Amino acid sequence: MTVQAYVLRRFDGPNGLRLCDIAPSDLRRGEVRIRVRAVSLNHRDLMITRGEFSAVTRQDLIIGSDAAGEVVE
Repeated sequence: MTVQAYVLRRFDGPNGLRLCDIAPSDLRRGEVRIRVRAVSLNHRDLMITRGEFSAVTRQDLIIGSDAAGEVVE
């Protein structure tokens, strides 16, 4: 099974995001899986896409601090 996610491939603002098919990871104790129905990029997310958020220094991230959905697992 794969799911779709926007993945940060390069630090080029929103242009660095790519829609990708990915395999979901196994859940660990205390985690849930959420089927996201809506997501937005906030100021922090946009800083990450430009490489301006010092706490995040790697690419291939799935970002989206604000999301709404339903717990499916």
